[in-house]
Amino acid sequence: MLSFIQNKHVTLTLLVFLVAILTARDFIIVHDETLVLLCFILFLTFLYVALKDMVTASFNDRALQIEKEFNDSYSLKEQTLQLLANHHEKQVSLLNEIDSLMLFTKSEVNNIIQTRQAALRARLISEFRTKLNTAVKKEDAFFQFIQQTTNTIVMNSILENISGPTGEALKNTSFEEGIRILEEGAISLQDKEEANS
Repeated sequence: MLSFIQNKHVTLTLLVFLVAILTARDFIIVHDETLVLLCFILFLTFLYVALKDMVTASFNDRALQIEKEFNDSYSLKEQTLQLLANHHEKQVSLLNEIDSLMLFTKSEVNNIIQTRQAALRARLISEFRTKLNTAVKKEDAFFQFIQQTTNTIVMNSILENISGPTGEALKNTSFEEGIRILEEGAISLQDKEEANS
């Protein structure tokens, strides 16, 4: 019973009926203007009571809709920020990979260049030595040819001019001296070849 009385609608309705009964029994005397004012106030009160729940429900629905839109917008912004963060992380990792690849490529190119330069240098040195050895051998062969030709010419000239018993002794001595010089020249030529190689 107490909860029934505590209800605002019931209390308001009872109060209105009480005022109406007291006015009808002439316990409360009111003028026409006061009665119109009372009716207007009661109308506004009933209007407020009747429409309050509907307006509150409408505002609550609108508030729930705004809250839902706000939550959707917030979750969309969160997803967008997460996607941007993931994209930024991928860009940073890609840049790091490109930097490491560039460093690796530079070091590999430097290694290839150094290897090629060393191979080229070794090949040039080898070819230069081969050409020098060939030139030295040709020069030695030319000098030997000149020496042999000169020796033959000198020897023939001496042999033609020598006659008699002293000429024979001189001839033998000259032959021995020429052979000794040739042997010494051949030995020095071999020493040179060994030193060059």
